[in-house]
Amino acid sequence: MNRPRTLAPAIGVLALSCWLDPFEPPLGTRVFAPPAAYRVAWQQVEDCSGLHGNFDRVQWFEVPELIFRCGEGNCAGVWRPPHDIYLSQIAVSDSAGRYFTVRHEILHDLLGGGADHPPVFTTCGLLPV
Repeated sequence: MNRPRTLAPAIGVLALSCWLDPFEPPLGTRVFAPPAAYRVAWQQVEDCSGLHGNFDRVQWFEVPELIFRCGEGNCAGVWRPPHDIYLSQIAVSDSAGRYFTVRHEILHDLLGGGADHPPVFTTCGLLPV
């Protein structure tokens, strides 16, 4: 049967695409300790989404730019596996915006990643307008 042979190239391309991530953290990106407000934001997202995770597994990064390139666009924040959240200078301390970007990226972490935005993003008010 030829089926396994015909699937092999597709599986290889899929596996390779997991290794080829178009996001490269800009020079000067640094790890930082999340403020207590991020734990509150985490709890809010868990309560809204019904999902649960481990806040302490997340590695937080500050990107030294107001917005930064990610994929084919610009971002104020981005989630990357296994549990890395990159935030722009503005998003890191956006208490006036109730840490919108932080909460958005937390939801990506609770969902286990993905670039898609399933309905729970709308339910929790975490899609940009």
